[in-house]
Amino acid sequence: VKSDSQIVPIIIGESKKTLDVGKFMLKNGIFVQPIRFPTVKKNSARIRFSITAWHTKKQINDTLSILEKCNKKFKISQMDQQVNLQLQQLQQLCPMQCQQQLILYS
Repeated sequence: VKSDSQIVPIIIGESKKTLDVGKFMLKNGIFVQPIRFPTVKKNSARIRFSITAWHTKKQINDTLSILEKCNKKFKISQMDQQVNLQLQQLQQLCPMQCQQQLILYS
């Protein structure tokens, strides 16, 4: 999902799987609240990232590593492609001199 704001979603699809992803992320030190029906359409449940200039590249890379583990564990279709697109967006949104991080929230 392309986003022009600091909110960058990763669509999981199924609500239960999205809840499981949220629990996995939390166990790995990343707070994320799953967004699911009725907030979004059925079968379009997601997690959302809010990117700011206060976050470090290390925090972003750590989060991406955890997302890769999450993808392997839950076999989320299209997650690799979405993460790559979001990373490209991140690089465009934040100037190189800014420090960057992801805050995960609902």
